[in-house]
Amino acid sequence: MLSSFEGDVRSGLAKLNDKLLEITKAAGVEVLQLDGPMLEMSLEWYFEEIELSEFDRAVLATVLTKGRSLRDSGETDVSFCELDSDLWPWEKRTGRARAEFKKLYDDAGVWVYSDFTLTNPERPEGFGQGTRS
Repeated sequence: MLSSFEGDVRSGLAKLNDKLLEITKAAGVEVLQLDGPMLEMSLEWYFEEIELSEFDRAVLATVLTKGRSLRDSGETDVSFCELDSDLWPWEKRTGRARAEFKKLYDDAGVWVYSDFTLTNPERPEGFGQGTRS
């Protein structure tokens, strides 16, 4: 049984690069490379002791930079769907706002959903339209 499981894992890993390449070429998918401003933002948070892993800081910097760019180009419905509660602008257990994260997302005009249904938490009417919240 273990041998069969190992074979399945090896087979899946062998196909991983092809699957990732397929995803990056799918319609509506844009792969973002970390650039200078994103890396600077991530590094700045390291010294401010924002408690995130290096990977999560890079993801957050990318989301905020791209979100701000979309907003500046006229988009009004910019959202980030994230299952990882470490990147939510509220505490997982209590639901209380995490002020530093809420301000970062609000300043960038990015609404955060906790899943991919685009329903939770409910987006306030007018968020992202006109001036930033």
